[in-house]
Amino acid sequence: MFPVSLKLRGLVHLNKPITLSPSSVSSYSVYASLLTSSSEEWLAYRAALAVAPVSSGGSKWCDQTRPECLRCQKRKITCPGYQKRFQFYHKTAPAVVKSTRTSKSDDARPSKPTPNGYHHQQALVLARPTIDQSVAPNLTATALDTQLKEVFSDVVYAVFPNLYAAFSARVDLTWVDFVRHHSAAQSSAVNWGIRCLITWFLARRHHDHDQLQASRHMYNRALRSLAQSLRDPARVKSDGTLAAAIALGVYEVLDGVGSNSWLVHSRGIGALFRLRGPDAHRSGFGRTMYTTYRAFLVAEAFTCQEPCFLESEEWRTMNREALLAEERDGKGSRLGEITENAFEEVLLCPGYLVRTRDMIAGNASESSRESLTAEIRCSRDLLRGLQRRLAALLELQMNTQPVQKRSPLDGSIPKQFVHTIAHRSLRGMDSALALLDQLLVLLAASKVRMIGSDENNPAQSPWNRVTYQPAPEGTISVTDEGTGTNEVKSLDWLDQLALSMGTLALKT
Repeated sequence: MFPVSLKLRGLVHLNKPITLSPSSVSSYSVYASLLTSSSEEWLAYRAALAVAPVSSGGSKWCDQTRPECLRCQKRKITCPGYQKRFQFYHKTAPAVVKSTRTSKSDDARPSKPTPNGYHHQQALVLARPTIDQSVAPNLTATALDTQLKEVFSDVVYAVFPNLYAAFSARVDLTWVDFVRHHSAAQSSAVNWGIRCLITWFLARRHHDHDQLQASRHMYNRALRSLAQSLRDPARVKSDGTLAAAIALGVYEVLDGVGSNSWLVHSRGIGALFRLRGPDAHRSGFGRTMYTTYRAFLVAEAFTCQEPCFLESEEWRTMNREALLAEERDGKGSRLGEITENAFEEVLLCPGYLVRTRDMIAGNASESSRESLTAEIRCSRDLLRGLQRRLAALLELQMNTQPVQKRSPLDGSIPKQFVHTIAHRSLRGMDSALALLDQLLVLLAASKVRMIGSDENNPAQSPWNRVTYQPAPEGTISVTDEGTGTNEVKSLDWLDQLALSMGTLALKT
């Protein structure tokens, strides 16, 4: 080994440096000449010993006994003690900076943050991922999905409270159960369609414009997913595709770009119904979607002035058979029976309107006019009989003593919703009857006009003077189920349209 020459700092007055070999330094052995050196040299040696490395093995010259080592006792000198080894702690630069800032902040009194600084700190906190997102992102997504499904029930109770009550016990699977448990609800189109409805509902409830914009972005994303499903032959007839289309159609009614923008969706939904066929809507969730959206299909037919495809015999037969199945399963009620039979006549009204218009505008034969008049009279008489029957049962229920266990309209429909459902159904019948009466008047006037007109003085077509005003809106109690704000209660106008069987779409 090469000798190590150690020159002691602060002891430059020594004539010669103290030279220690690496082995002697590591084992703390000293040269014999050093032991007999002068006191100054001894002090220099002690200083060198202080910086010498600790021995890792071998014999030690100091036994390190306390309070004094044996060597110092034998030499009768004061033991200087033992060197305290420094313990090394590794600290990164951010930790040191953080500790420095913490120590400084402890001494200084914290100042109140400015509004800009506060919002900046809030943005940093929101931008920082939570421990759930970092450790278990899948669990976070599952929890969010579960919460959204629970909020969806509030959306249903706010937008369609009475329609949901009218059919929740009659169908095999409700919308709430479909979203919560059905595998078809996990598709991208349904998922984003439900999310945009929920986000819109929360934005409307809390007056949050940013959330409203977010719901529109979700709507666009749901549209793209729905377009992919429509291009897939394996999914185009599925329940998930139709459910997504209905969800987006309802959203378009609630937050459309125009007063009639929902008609684009409604036409597409009607095309899906026709593509699937009547048999797909006898039971299961197909039946639920049919009962949910059929009134909107009638309203679309009134708005576009065209017959409703549901008036065809195959669709009417399907609905009658489904109603009989409900009766066999014990799900029926007198209120449900009356409203279903009334709907069978109401859905014929758009076709009557179109045929009457074409007949008056053209030169139809007398036989075709008489045939149309007979059909309208038949529907009017049936509808008027159902209206009187429902009004009598409703009056009887209102006069029923509270001690009686069963009222005339009791059945599968919850008792607290019976009055509202019956009242709105009666109003829909009123509108349909008013339309049918006016069509009969127009047909009769057209007949008189054709008989009494001559070539020099042709009679003006009364069709251009048709005016019709639906039954006035009355004060209707709205259930508090699911929501508690007046603004959200106003959303039930879709519920009114559905229970009126689509006749509220009639306007002057």
